[in-house]
Amino acid sequence: MKRWRWMVLLVLNVPLQATLRDPFQALPDPCAVPFHTWRLHATVQGNGGRAVAIVAVPEGWRRLYHGETPWPDWQVTEIVERRVYLKSQARCPAIVLEREPQGGGYGRKEPDAVRISLGRHGAGGSP
Repeated sequence: MKRWRWMVLLVLNVPLQATLRDPFQALPDPCAVPFHTWRLHATVQGNGGRAVAIVAVPEGWRRLYHGETPWPDWQVTEIVERRVYLKSQARCPAIVLEREPQGGGYGRKEPDAVRISLGRHGAGGSP
């Protein structure tokens, strides 16, 4: 009778240990984040000295503050004029959201381009 109980436990336990992951897909990369779809619109210095970055994301608009975690394991480390620095706690390279104006000439306004840099930046804020 005990053998029968062990078989039932074994049969019930095996499906519980299986995960719902496709074995043919690569494991998710913790450094692959959707920041490439984000567009830095503006950086604003608040009345209290707190800087805010306005970012266009696929879902709409988002405000980023210093010290905020916009994505798991990612933190906004610095907001300066035309740049937002994001650092990962998972040993991924740092990301810089940068706004670069592009002149259209003859008074035309073209949309700003955004450059995303990967790498480290110094304490002075330069990439």
